[in-house]
This record gives sequence, C-alpha cells and structure tokens, in this order.
Amino acid sequence: MPGASCAYVKADKVLFAGTFFAFLFFHLYLPLVSGGSVSGRYLDIALAALLLAVSVLLALSMKTAEIALSKGEAVLFSGISLYLLYGCFISFSGLNLASSARTIIELITYCTFLVIVFLASRIIIALDLKFTMVKVLCLALGISLMTAYIMHFDNFAFLGSIANLFRAAGRYRFAFGFPHVNSAGKFALYFLAYSFMYRALAEERNTPGTWFSRIFLVPVSAVAVIILLSTGSRASITSLILFILAYLSLTCYSKLGVIPRIITVITAIALAVFIAGLIDWQYIFVESNRESNYVALFVVDAKNAWLTGLSFSNSTDLSSIGNIIWLDSFYLYIFLQSGLIGFVIFFSAIFRFAAAYFRKSAQMTKFQRLTGALLAV
Repeated sequence: MPGASCAYVKADKVLFAGTFFAFLFFHLYLPLVSGGSVSGRYLDIALAALLLAVSVLLALSMKTAEIALSKGEAVLFSGISLYLLYGCFISFSGLNLASSARTIIELITYCTFLVIVFLASRIIIALDLKFTMVKVLCLALGISLMTAYIMHFDNFAFLGSIANLFRAAGRYRFAFGFPHVNSAGKFALYFLAYSFMYRALAEERNTPGTWFSRIFLVPVSAVAVIILLSTGSRASITSLILFILAYLSLTCYSKLGVIPRIITVITAIALAVFIAGLIDWQYIFVESNRESNYVALFVVDAKNAWLTGLSFSNSTDLSSIGNIIWLDSFYLYIFLQSGLIGFVIFFSAIFRFAAAYFRKSAQMTKFQRLTGALLAV
C-alpha cells in the first residue's frame, strides 16, 4: 500500500522534526525567561530524553543499509566513542586526579549527545530531511535571538566601543539575557552559518526567493550581526570570518585544475608563514586575555598529569584541583580532561574525518562546501 507507506514516512518526518525543534527551541528559549530555574533544567533534560527516544524508535524502523556509515563517518564516530571509553577508564581506574558525580553526568551527557547525533544523521538522510532540518535550526535560533534582542534592547550601545572589539579592555559586552556573552555570540554565529546553508539548499531546489528567506532570515540576520558585535565574543566573530574565508577558499579551489591547485596551496602556505612572521603574537596573546587560561598547564605539570589529564568532568572539578578559571579554549579543555592520550584520540578522529570529507572537494555542492567550512569554526 504505497499510500499508507507515504503517510508513515510523512508522520516520521513530522515527529522527528517537531521533536528536534521543541528540544532546540526550549533549550535556547528557557534561559531567557526562566533565569536558569530548576524546572527549566528538568524540562531541558526531559526534551533531550524525548529526542533520544524518538531517534531510537525511528532508527529501529529503518533498514540496516540506511544506518550504515561512510568511511569518514565511521572513523569519526569510532574515534569519539574510543575517546569516551578512554574517559570512563581513566575516571574510574583512578588515573584521573578527580572523579565525582559530575564525572558520571559529563560522560552520560557526551554519550547521549553522540548517540543522538549518530541516529539523527541517519534519520535525516533516510527521510530526506536535510532542507527541513536546516530550516528548523534557523527557526529555533532565529526566534530565540529575536526574542532576546527585543526583551533586552540596548539601543545599539556597542557602537560606542566598536574600535575596542578585539582588545581585552574597553569592549562593550552584553548577553541579551543569555547565560553568558559567549553563549549569545555562539548562537548568533550558528544562525548566520545556517542561514547561508538554508539559502544554498533553497537554490539547489530552485526556490531561492522563498518568503522564509525574505521575511524571516534577512531581518533576523541583521539582528544576529548586532548581537554578535554587542557580545564582544572574539571567538565567535573570528569564527564567522574563518567560516566565510573557508567557504570562499573551497569555492575557488574547486574550480582549479590539478597544477593550479598545487601552486595555490604552496602559495597559500608561504603567504601564511610570511604573515605569521609579521604579527606580534605575544601582544595579541596578552590583549586577548587568553594567557590566564594557560595557568592550568602549571597545575598539570605540578601534578605530573600530562598523559591522563586532571579530571574527565566539567570546570567545577577542574577548578577544585588548582587555580583553573573558566576556559575559553576547547582544545585546552580536552587536554585538561584527558591528557595527551585523550587529546590525540579525539582530534585524530576529527582530522581523519576532515581529510575524508574534503577528498573530493571538486565535486562538492555549495551546501557541502558550507558544511565543510563549519569545520573551520
């Protein structure tokens, strides 16, 4: 019964997209209106559990071939799974310096996230939900950003100190009701990236001038740029620049022949080395206020924890071991959690996946190049 089959597929699409939207929307929106209340956190956990349950349910109804991973995907998920197993081993064997209930929560959170990402990627491909899911991401992020901007409108106060945007002192920093300025900057960055990806998919479907793009994406993109600049989040602002440059580089590279590609790569490397030599990195390091993050390395050295790290947990356990403040570097955070061994396992998986993904860059669509550019951020 083809009609019944189509109805089931449509119901699966609505169920998954609706559950994903509910989880993401309330995850972003609740902190704006609940002030981090306990009930808000419980709802967040409940929706995450619901999304996991729906993903497992839909995956069980799929054919084995639809769940199979490509070589690059298999490397990525296997590597991160190995990293989590390693985290369990060093935490509960006593090789880490500190383990607590927060360690278990951290591991459960990582594992849940990995399972959801794995199943969601299979479901999106099997049900052809790529366009829908990018739209859902834009909607959830966009509504939250617009709500935050209206509720906490600051009369464009960032304009008065925009010249100090990349300095440690003198920046205007406003979170617009989000838990932290860097969170607000990150959400604005994500919205802008996904709005580019939505437009690319719309062009592929020959619907570039949709009402959603004109009425929703355009005004919210302007708000997202204002929020991004107002947060003073240099990591998010730099990430947006890198995202655009990575996409443009991939686009130009894909249009070149073999010899011009080799010449381009060599020229780019030489230019990067030359520019790097001209920059006063010590000045940038001090002005960026990042040197305080690396006080943690003295703790690692004092505890002789270079191989296995300090604590496979969150920043609370890390701060209990030594004078470790809030970390701005994800790379440093992974190292502090799991040491050199965990660091190598985690990032080897990511780099091998990236190498597999970009192997056929010449045949990439605009959407695929934008997706690849996300790896730069």
